[in-house]
Amino acid sequence: MPAGAPEASCTCAAILDRTVEMVEADYAGFRIKVDAERREAYDRFKAILRTDAAGAGVDRCKEVLDTYLAFFQDLHLFILRAS
Repeated sequence: MPAGAPEASCTCAAILDRTVEMVEADYAGFRIKVDAERREAYDRFKAILRTDAAGAGVDRCKEVLDTYLAFFQDLHLFILRAS
């Protein structure tokens, strides 16, 4: 990969996918917030955000990630952006 070229794993879509994976695996409230009744809506919501994340720049990506975490309405989940 040429010097200064962004890695494929550093796209907004990849970051969203990793965030979703971590939340689904490690967030203690996930099974409560996404029960059988809410699963379909949650999956549709993720699909919409994945479309938004495709090609999103840094600022828009932060918004996409914040929107994903807002689904859970839990202040223990948040994204920090390094400057």
